[in-house]
Amino acid sequence: MSEIVNSVLAVVVTGFLAWRLLVKTGEIVDEQEYTQIWELPFWPTAVIMCVGICLFLLTLIARLIEDLCGSAGGAPE
Repeated sequence: MSEIVNSVLAVVVTGFLAWRLLVKTGEIVDEQEYTQIWELPFWPTAVIMCVGICLFLLTLIARLIEDLCGSAGGAPE
């Protein structure tokens, strides 16, 4: 039971972070933000972070599904 609760909390928190990062990445791309000194664009880093956190979220969702299917059998591990 605790594995399911942990997985649900991880999915919810990571989902929220992914959502906010996607919104901020859209803003960065629209506003064409750059660093102050070297004038490098922020958007490549933001896109890489979005891809990474979305992959992590998919992994957590897969783990949650695995936990739910494992607990549905009723046999303790």
